[in-house]
Amino acid sequence: MCCLRQGSLVAYSTLDDLKRRLSEGELVQLTDDHNTGLIDQGLVDSVISEVDRLIDSYLMNQVAVPLSTVPPLIQGLSADLALFRLFLRRGGAVRDEVKELYRQGLQTLVDLARGVKSLAEPGQKAAPRAVRVAAPDAQFNASLLDRY
Repeated sequence: MCCLRQGSLVAYSTLDDLKRRLSEGELVQLTDDHNTGLIDQGLVDSVISEVDRLIDSYLMNQVAVPLSTVPPLIQGLSADLALFRLFLRRGGAVRDEVKELYRQGLQTLVDLARGVKSLAEPGQKAAPRAVRVAAPDAQFNASLLDRY
């Protein structure tokens, strides 16, 4: 499970996940708006939070969100989408591989939302999806129909 953010909600990815994808120097370039020479942790957390809300919007009809335990798939998606957003905010060119990870990530979210893909680990069955139906009381019940 990943780190905690405000309100004790679980963040789906962390700065460490981003560091596994980009060098620390590149992350400084993408986040250091005040020329401190450091990664802006607050900015990173904010971008991850935005991305996690986006992920939740795709998952909300399939599972309870926010997720209390973060599957590796969601952790990776959160990091990939966050990197794309960090590149975009600089207004420069976004690397092709970052664009492709973003495109693939959104497609995976669409597939999860449609039920084409599942968050279940390989070898595990996905939890059955229940359907709730609400209907008014029957107007014609058995005793009423027996009179005819």
